[in-house]
Amino acid sequence: MTLLKDATMSPVQPYEMDVRPLFNARSLKVLIDEINAAPELLERDWRRLVSAAFRLSTEQARSLNKVTQDRTKEIQVYFDHAAEYIRRGGKIKARILKIPVEEQTREAAHEVQIELIESQTSMPLPVRQAPRMLRIAHCDSDCGNWEWNSF
Repeated sequence: MTLLKDATMSPVQPYEMDVRPLFNARSLKVLIDEINAAPELLERDWRRLVSAAFRLSTEQARSLNKVTQDRTKEIQVYFDHAAEYIRRGGKIKARILKIPVEEQTREAAHEVQIELIESQTSMPLPVRQAPRMLRIAHCDSDCGNWEWNSF
């Protein structure tokens, strides 16, 4: 069973009685495993991908809809590069990491990082290579409030 039955939902909205998982380390891993098996998922609007994969609170959906056009494009370009990287034999990995104490704020205690991972069979990307790692979100200390309009 795939997590992403319909990544074309529009607009991004929270749903009542939703069967999608909450955004957490386990559900993020499930999504990344699906993406590594089907990199074309990354070539869709990344905000709709997130909305289709995870049950979002009203605040999370608002935050996702509020991401600036420039930031949305920056993340989409990264994901397009990552899709190509996966097709060339690489993988992506995503982690929820604790921000160093001295850098934490009340709203940001953890961050979501997505990273390109080389494998023995991966081929390098063309000259327009994407950064190896991108931060796309952050959350408060108990990770109850994710902010997608991040960094």
